[in-house]
Amino acid sequence: MVSTLNSSLPYFPHDLNKNITDVFRKLINIYRGLGDDRRSFSYYKAIGVIEKLPFKIESADQVKDLPTIGKSMQDHISVHKFNIWHVLP
Repeated sequence: MVSTLNSSLPYFPHDLNKNITDVFRKLINIYRGLGDDRRSFSYYKAIGVIEKLPFKIESADQVKDLPTIGKSMQDHISVHKFNIWHVLP
């Protein structure tokens, strides 16, 4: 018996920006530890948007119009040498 794909199910691509979302997850824990719940929640919301993108982020311009990604968050996205030291304020 051949089954058909259910087109009503949403498609969630693999996290193509894991290098960014992994660092943001670490920052969530750092800011929670510092008691900065507002900033922690901002990263949490950004991860939800970034991990569902169907493309790999190659420049901050690609995310400038996305919800939850403000100017400060854009400044934290550096593709070629992205690591925790680039995103700490």
